[in-house]
Amino acid sequence: MEKSIRILVVDDDEVDRMAVRRSLKSAGFLGEISEAENCALALEKLSASTGSGAALPILQSAFPPQSNSGGKTEKSSATNQIFESRFDCVFLDYRLPDGDGLSLVTAIRNAGIKIPLIVLTGQGDEQIAVELMKAGASDYIAKGKMSADSLSRSLQNALRVYRAETQAVLASQQLKESEERYRLVLEAVNDGIWDWDLSKNEVYWNDRLLEIIGLPRSQFGNTMNALYDRLHPDDREEIIRAIGAHLEQEIDYNVEFRLLHSSGSYRYCISQGKAQRNSGKPLRMAGTIGDITDRKEAETALERERQQLKQIITCVPVAMAMFDTEMRYLANSHKWLTQFDLGWQSLINISHYELFPDTPNRWKLMYQKVLKGEVVSVSEDAWERADGSAIYLRWAAHPWYDPEGKVGGIVMVADKINELVEARETALEASRVKSQFLANMSHEIRTPMNGVLGMAQLLLHAPLEPKQRECARTIYRSAEHLLSVINDILDFSKIEASKLEIERVAISIPAAKSTGPGTPMPNA
Repeated sequence: MEKSIRILVVDDDEVDRMAVRRSLKSAGFLGEISEAENCALALEKLSASTGSGAALPILQSAFPPQSNSGGKTEKSSATNQIFESRFDCVFLDYRLPDGDGLSLVTAIRNAGIKIPLIVLTGQGDEQIAVELMKAGASDYIAKGKMSADSLSRSLQNALRVYRAETQAVLASQQLKESEERYRLVLEAVNDGIWDWDLSKNEVYWNDRLLEIIGLPRSQFGNTMNALYDRLHPDDREEIIRAIGAHLEQEIDYNVEFRLLHSSGSYRYCISQGKAQRNSGKPLRMAGTIGDITDRKEAETALERERQQLKQIITCVPVAMAMFDTEMRYLANSHKWLTQFDLGWQSLINISHYELFPDTPNRWKLMYQKVLKGEVVSVSEDAWERADGSAIYLRWAAHPWYDPEGKVGGIVMVADKINELVEARETALEASRVKSQFLANMSHEIRTPMNGVLGMAQLLLHAPLEPKQRECARTIYRSAEHLLSVINDILDFSKIEASKLEIERVAISIPAAKSTGPGTPMPNA
């Protein structure tokens, strides 16, 4: 016999109550036994034991409390037991002073008390037994056949059934609460939800799904065909095939399609679903349908702008390319292909580093700076190619941004300036040759010029006629002026060759002031 079981014995005969106690004790019962002598007291104790204060007036209206010898009711003593006893089973006599067992069973059940009720009677009337069982009694035992075994067996069976029923009620309540939570979730989510009972071929659609379609429930069927009929013709076969593949092969169901709205336009939707199975056989399939029209339209607009940008980049008369964050080509101009001898191949999704494996590391570091939001511009850069050739470039790189404001990649413009560099080098070489020529020429002329000056100076010290002396002075001054010009030319050649040396000499300020502008200064 199980322990910790509380039993209420209702019988006006103390001998019979003692007989029940002895039989239960013989069966190994170690629980708690309470007693009541009539219907009213039994009902009051039951009401107290179940905590059902609201049931007490109902029970008392059926069986008013009996007065004791002192004129007081036993309500106070029964009330003291409220919340103290929790009965698991009731043994009750069919014949009681204030009523019969059938009426008591009926009253207890009407009050919502579900504990097992086992009726004990001195009569073996089968008709009474049937009526008691219909009224809600758990079992019926004739007192003449009562024994420890019969009481124990009846008690165990009644408790087993009661506990099973209690668990069923709890499960039903939990299911109801779960369904209520599920219903609240369905009403709260922004996605349409469908639940397809495959055995009945019936589908439940929540209100959000009907809102996506734009139809009231009365105008939308409860089968999958109602959904299939509103699919875009180009999507219908694919969706039906995807559902079939999930049901038959358990392939994931995750699709996009267009759904006809009541306005006549199509809404872009995404749908996911999963089947519930029993031994591999699908019983039902449930899923969601989300409206992604706004996202699709934004993606379409973005793709349209991207294509327009690609067309612009393709046609610009400069070498330009657009890359993503992984330096894969998104677009490039025709000039980019010709400038780098790439033919007319498509570069889309090709890595820039795979296309040009000899990209200098310093450029890669610069690209990373651009991907962080910086702008890089280089006026002249030498690219030493793997084949030993060199390409001179003037290039710049700017970051481009996606709609969320994040760096989406790089836009690069490059101009090959080999011809400019070669022209500059040629000009520099010509200037160097010219400077060298002037320097050589100056030295070659300066030597004989010094001779002319010397001879003219000697001539001026010779006895000459006045006219001859004037001619000699003219020769000297002209030679001196020409030597000054030669020195200036030599100085310019030194400046171009970056070899000019500044000479520090002492001068007389009065002498410098007396020497007017244009007067040749003596050479050092």
